[in-house]
Amino acid sequence: MIDAKLIVDRIKAVEEAALDLERLSKARSSSENKNDITKSLAAQNAIQNAARKLSVIARNERMGSVALSAKTLFGSVVSRHSVLGSTRAISSSFNYYQTSGADIRGGQRFMDRFAKRFVSTNETSRVIYPTPSGSAGDVAEGDNKPTRQYSFSPVDYQFSKLAVTDTITQEIIIADAGERASRFIIDALIEHVKDELNARLISYLATNGTAFNPALFSGYLNISPGAARWHDLVAAAQLQFERTFADHFLDIKYGDILLAPVRVYWGILQDRKGTGSELYYEPDFLGNLSLSSIWKDYTGTTLVLTHTEAVTIEIVDDIQVYYNRVADANADTNISRVTVEVYYRFVPSKNPVPAIVSTDPLTDLNALQS
Repeated sequence: MIDAKLIVDRIKAVEEAALDLERLSKARSSSENKNDITKSLAAQNAIQNAARKLSVIARNERMGSVALSAKTLFGSVVSRHSVLGSTRAISSSFNYYQTSGADIRGGQRFMDRFAKRFVSTNETSRVIYPTPSGSAGDVAEGDNKPTRQYSFSPVDYQFSKLAVTDTITQEIIIADAGERASRFIIDALIEHVKDELNARLISYLATNGTAFNPALFSGYLNISPGAARWHDLVAAAQLQFERTFADHFLDIKYGDILLAPVRVYWGILQDRKGTGSELYYEPDFLGNLSLSSIWKDYTGTTLVLTHTEAVTIEIVDDIQVYYNRVADANADTNISRVTVEVYYRFVPSKNPVPAIVSTDPLTDLNALQS
């Protein structure tokens, strides 16, 4: 049943917002007639705020109040007259910034190189992986043929919810005319959540990848002690990747993306040939990997070689951004709260996850030449 009182309240709210628009339009016209540019711009801004308020009410979105700013409408004057008759003024501005938590290139993070799939619900997904046993062999005419059999392993993938809430005081909103502060807090939260999701993918690969085994290559470089290069380590990891994950049906043979701790990344870029006088400049040193495909991990210590088709990032196509005002009488606070939450999961293309992981790259590098 439709709530008649709710409809009446909505109509009144729309009417009030429309009256705000009319009054502000007249204020704008008056200020333009007086050629007062400052008041004209302020009135335009106020009209935009009123229009936004009207739009929010019309769409029935559950947001915090969108209030008109008297400071914006009438211009700002901050002054104090002392007993000496001199004028003193203080003008303050907010300097917004947020340190990046991930290596970002052209607006992309490490995770953005991987496939994404957007789904409508957060239900569990079951993936069934085949494992064959047995192989072809030579047989005499009329003898029984070798048999291959398959076992199937179902794996359930559930969504995880990544969420965060930021709070900002009403005093800050007023001091900063409201909208800039609110816009910043939402943008900053979204970027923060992206950084955290990027870190979750790195942790997933590091945890579920195959450990690099330097013993497979130890002693085969035919070089003097201490002469192994980072390129040697990556080349060995590529060979292990090929041996472990090359596939008939998936377009995966070599890894095409490398995640390196900052110190290892620096070492790879400064890698030198021979006596140490000439830098490596080859764009490709094995497989599909190039220097542009090597990404920095700001906080980790693990080297991860993987393929951009190794994992699909699935996200529920309904990222929630909540904005509401919270008044706490006991704490004597009046704040606005912004919450961002997203449901995500990582689904590998095959089992085990196509990734070679070195938890101690420097030790593994030295082990290659021993």
